[in-house]
Amino acid sequence: MRIRRLHRFVRGADGVPHFWTGRDRAPSPARQRPTLRFDYLDEVKGQADD
Repeated sequence: MRIRRLHRFVRGADGVPHFWTGRDRAPSPARQRPTLRFDYLDEVKGQADD
């Protein structure tokens, strides 16, 4: 769960400022797995070394 604190400021119709702090909650984003890959060599059979 991700909870954010949001600061709000507005002016009313009479010009009086209003300030408050609200909260917003949302499901946490899915964690991405690293896309790290390793190089590897495959042995190819049937080819002669020069």
